Amino acid sequence: LRQIDRSNVSRLEVAWTYDTGEKGEYQSNNLIIDGVLYTATPSRRIIALDAASGRELWQWDPAKTKAGAGGKRQRGLVFWQNEDGGEKRLFTAAGNWLFALDPKTGVLIKSFGDQGMIALGAGLDVEKEPKIGLNTPGIIYRDLLIMGGFGGPGAVRAIDVRTGARRWIFHLIPRPGEFGHDTWPADAYKTATG
Repeated sequence: LRQIDRSNVSRLEVAWTYDTGEKGEYQSNNLIIDGVLYTATPSRRIIALDAASGRELWQWDPAKTKAGAGGKRQRGLVFWQNEDGGEKRLFTAAGNWLFALDPKTGVLIKSFGDQGMIALGAGLDVEKEPKIGLNTPGIIYRDLLIMGGFGGPGAVRAIDVRTGARRWIFHLIPRPGEFGHDTWPADAYKTATG
């Protein structure tokens, strides 16, 4: 940004715009990776644009999956690549599902979870799989996607970015035998959410 200063800022012009065709809350932090801008629309469609020109490269729509049409408040996406850049993933959520997309094509990565998606309520150490949502992206650490969620039992989990398998879980309300369980009502972990 050293190219922009007081002497030339008044001459800046809009390079391009893109209309998603949707109305609603737009809370997504865009990602720009290798010259591509990735964004999530209010209905949770994912759009890849050439960052220099605004030309659309691809779109992905959760409405075409078993997740159905996406809800409001998609606050961003998560990107992962391995050390040599040979493997890449773009993660997003819609409904009760987490998806892994190929950043070049927008196609689901079939080797992740069940044909490119995992149920967000799976792997929470409860009898019945709850409905869990995710509107805030997680964070990447090495080959893990670390995320929370809303609804159901409170937990922070690490998901393997390649397979979708749970690698670890931290229960926000301790279970029997876990540190701090005695500071909560005995069955709080069964009924409290967050």
